[in-house]
Amino acid sequence: MGDRACGPWIMWSHCGFGKFDPRTNTLIEVACPSRFCATWVPLTDGKLADHERTDGGHCPWSGVHVEDDRADLPDRIIDTEAARWSGEQ
Repeated sequence: MGDRACGPWIMWSHCGFGKFDPRTNTLIEVACPSRFCATWVPLTDGKLADHERTDGGHCPWSGVHVEDDRADLPDRIIDTEAARWSGEQ
């Protein structure tokens, strides 16, 4: 795990879906954890990029560090069709 002292953070598993670079296997985009956002959000330096909610307001999750916790999850959770699909994108 990375350094969690660097500010607010959440786990990738809290986002539900992620997109991974097929060459490096690094997390590059996640589904915003807010129920008011219906969008994929790119990660910039491991943090959620600035984005707006579906109602046009600024999303308070912007700037939150996303920790890739795939190694901490059992294989049966990671090995889903959605996880395989997101890895192919």
